Amino acid sequence: MTLILGHADMLADPRATDVDRAGCVEKIRRDGEHLVSVLNDILDLSKIEAGKMVVERIPCSPLALVAEVASLSRVQAGKKGLGFAVDYRGPIPETIQSDPTRLRQILLNLVGNAIKFTPAGGVRLAVAMVGARGAASPSLRFDVIDTGIGITPEAGVRLFQPFVQGDLSTTRRFGGTGLGLAIAKRLATMLGGDLTVESVPGAGSTFTLVVDCGPAATRLLEWPSETVIATPCSGTRAGPRLRGRVLLAEDSADGRRLIAFYLRKAGAEVHFAENGLIACELALGAEKSGAPFDVVLMDMQMPVLDGYRAATRLRRAGYRRTIIALTAHAMEGDREKCLRAGCDDYATKPIDQHLLISVIQRHLPAGDGSRTAAAPDADLAELVGAFTARLPERAAAFERSLAASDLEALAVLAHQLKGTAGAYGFPDIEAAAAALEAGARGRGALDEVRACVGRVVELCSRARRGPLAAGSSPT
Repeated sequence: MTLILGHADMLADPRATDVDRAGCVEKIRRDGEHLVSVLNDILDLSKIEAGKMVVERIPCSPLALVAEVASLSRVQAGKKGLGFAVDYRGPIPETIQSDPTRLRQILLNLVGNAIKFTPAGGVRLAVAMVGARGAASPSLRFDVIDTGIGITPEAGVRLFQPFVQGDLSTTRRFGGTGLGLAIAKRLATMLGGDLTVESVPGAGSTFTLVVDCGPAATRLLEWPSETVIATPCSGTRAGPRLRGRVLLAEDSADGRRLIAFYLRKAGAEVHFAENGLIACELALGAEKSGAPFDVVLMDMQMPVLDGYRAATRLRRAGYRRTIIALTAHAMEGDREKCLRAGCDDYATKPIDQHLLISVIQRHLPAGDGSRTAAAPDADLAELVGAFTARLPERAAAFERSLAASDLEALAVLAHQLKGTAGAYGFPDIEAAAAALEAGARGRGALDEVRACVGRVVELCSRARRGPLAAGSSPT
């Protein structure tokens, strides 16, 4: 709060330059967000200790939740040059009965801490069932394993107490309030489980979260890392209805199919453009014809004319309607780059259907308040099946480009696969494609690129063969 007030005083100083003022505004925003986070933690802890915190017990997909946590965490880890991986150890239930919001909160806190306190190496999120297959009330175990600074036994005893961190030097070096783990521990208990830690100073830590799965009447997924549809863990809830015409500029056919599926289910009329040049022609042409698009969804990485230049070209031509950027990048500054190019808003890949529809809804005329029905699982399964059926073609294209030592083509192919694999629920393929894209764009050693291609091709082959699903008990 002191920093916010200090920057506010600087902002009001008549001698401050425009650059100074812009810096003050950014610092006030950043410190304000931190203050809101602290206040939310204090409120959560107060509600828990007063017995006012209520947790839900609703069906949710642990795989979808892990995919969401992984998508956010890879960005954080990447900023520090750390590795991040998800490891499913044995079959995982397709659904559990839990509170997805609170479970996500705990995992994001644990993984965020692991990344924060790991200067080198990496972080791994391991998921496994606890108890025998077919048990009446199984549990799910999440291990967050890091190669960080570790925790002394003395500090570990106090770690789950409010406002406590490892020691004063930890607070000075890394910041924080010491509330996150105290809240996580109490939430874990409310979810029918526990949160514990094992650590070796200087070698790393393992935080273990165990939660109750609820009744075992659900099938087990034998290859869970290859089967999840990456949508929010709250499942196929109904979403807000869209009313308007949307132009989707996206070069990936798989991406177009999935995004159009979500938008049409929400009530939007969807038209396609395969690159930025076609998007400009269609948007300006529709404007002149008197049947304009209400929103242009613009992928920022496209051939012929990318989204940045297409948005800029539209604005220079006098186009005033809404342009929303779609990008697989989620690094600091990407949003500002999209806005500078002329976009009004921003959404990241892999696509979260509910967040995307919410972003679009902000820019459309007010609807009738109705909600769209959740998408039938069969419809989504058909889309996923079509995506996996085309994976051999993609794998062959990677191998042809590698044989020709065409790193530029490999980077383009990897970027397209990265943007769609995550949305279709294949986080392992998304991560492997991202690594290949980085290696190809960075003109890395051909042996390293070849290894990345091999990994992508292997994962595509596994996904094409499909998961082996078993019943909830042996037959």
